[in-house]
Amino acid sequence: MVIPAYNAARTVVETIRSALDQTVYHIEVIAVDDGSTDATADLIRAIEDPRVTLVTRENGGISAARNTGIEHARGDWVAFLDADDIWLPHKLERQLEMMAQKPGCMASQGSAYFVDDNLEHPQLRHCVPVADPLLTFLRFQNLPNAASSWIVKHELLDRIGPFDPDLVILQDWELSLRLARYANPLCIDEPLTLYRVHPGNISRNIDIHIDAGFAVLRRLFADPGLPREVKAHEREVYARFYTMLCGGMFRVGRWRACIYWGIRAMRTDPRMIVYMAAVPLRRMERRRGAAGAQADA
Repeated sequence: MVIPAYNAARTVVETIRSALDQTVYHIEVIAVDDGSTDATADLIRAIEDPRVTLVTRENGGISAARNTGIEHARGDWVAFLDADDIWLPHKLERQLEMMAQKPGCMASQGSAYFVDDNLEHPQLRHCVPVADPLLTFLRFQNLPNAASSWIVKHELLDRIGPFDPDLVILQDWELSLRLARYANPLCIDEPLTLYRVHPGNISRNIDIHIDAGFAVLRRLFADPGLPREVKAHEREVYARFYTMLCGGMFRVGRWRACIYWGIRAMRTDPRMIVYMAAVPLRRMERRRGAAGAQADA
C-alpha cells in the first residue's frame, strides 16, 4: 500500500503500524516522504520491518506523492492510506475476499468511522452497494473515506492513470469517478478505516474546493464518452456541488458565501430546496449514528 506523508511525524508511525497489523501478512508498505521538514522520514526509517520501504522526494503535493508510491509498488493490487488515518486489522482481507466474489471487480472501498484526534468518539459513515456508482459519487455520496479506503488493481491504474497532480484537493473524488466508470467497483457496508478529523485536515478549507470541483465536473461532462443517462443529470450534479459549498460555508460561519451558493444551487436545480431543508434531519441522524457507533465501540 501507498502512504503519502508530509510533516506527519505526529501520526505516521501509528498509521504504518495499522497497515503492518493487517491479517494479510504478505504486503508491502511504501511510505513516500513528500519533502517533510519535521522528523517524518527519520521515524519511518526507524520502523524495523522489512515490509516497509521509505521513498523520499521533493515536496510536490499529495497526488504526486501517491503517484510516486504507485510507481514503486510491485503488487497486483494498490491500496492507499493517508498518514493520519488508520486501517482496522481485517481491512485488506475483507476487501480482497469480497472482490473475489464479484466478477470483473477491480476496485473496492468500505465504510469508515470518523474519529477525533485521539481516535475517539466514532461517527459511522456508510459505503453501501449501489446500482450506479458514478452518479452516486458525482452526488458526493458513498465516499466516506476514499483516500484511505480504496484498493485498486495495479494494471487498471496503469491504464486509466493515477491521481491528478494538477488538483489541489478532490483528487480522491476525481479518481473515484474514473474507478466508477472502469473498475466495476464494490462498496462494502462495513467499517474498515478510521478517518481522523483534526484542525489540520486540508478538506476543512472550503475555498480550495471551488476551482478543483469545477475543473473535475467540466472535464467529465465534456467527455463525449460519458454515458447518456449520467449526462442527463448534469444540472443536478452541479446543483449538488453548489449545495456542498453552501453547507461547508455554513459550518464555518461564512453566511454571505453560504447564501450565495445556496441560491445558486436552487436556481440550477429547484429540487435542492428540499435537500437543504432536510439538513437538520440529516444532522440528527448523524448524531444518532455517532451515539450508536460509540455504544458499539
